[in-house]
Amino acid sequence: MKALLNNEKNKSLMLRMKKHDHAAFRELYDLTLPFVYSVVNDFCRQLEKAEDIVQEVYFDIWRQRYSLDENLSLIGLLKIITQRKLWRHIESYKRTAMIDYVPPGITHSCQLIEEKENDSLLLTALSLLPERQKEIFLLTKSGLSADEISKRLKISKRTAENHLFRARENIVKYLRKTNAIF
Repeated sequence: MKALLNNEKNKSLMLRMKKHDHAAFRELYDLTLPFVYSVVNDFCRQLEKAEDIVQEVYFDIWRQRYSLDENLSLIGLLKIITQRKLWRHIESYKRTAMIDYVPPGITHSCQLIEEKENDSLLLTALSLLPERQKEIFLLTKSGLSADEISKRLKISKRTAENHLFRARENIVKYLRKTNAIF
């Protein structure tokens, strides 16, 4: 799947779609539909509902095309949107069927997909941080306080706090760009 959308192809499609190029969108659709449809069909066995969900996924991509960062992975974005649509479908199914039980395998699978995507997004966000911000952010995650970090790195406590604030701010910006948070 990734071979079909290498970095150059990904960037090209993004830029063309931003210019309202229907052919670029169609190319993305043709390349990725089998993947998206198979994922949706695994969770939603009703053909009509599966087709609706797939249509919503691609509609969201088209609707968001102007705000997409061409450096983001279209495959990753499709995965996130598909996962959210499936989760909403499951929640809707629970409400409309008036049941409180969804088989554990379905709920667990969705949670695993979500956790894996979140981990991947966080790692990508971290890789984009300036080295000092990344270093300080990881030190806080290992349990060190700003005071301990400042002593270890021989910087002021305020500088450590400032780097941590900016790191968190940059991570949130990235996650918002990828639609991981709203």
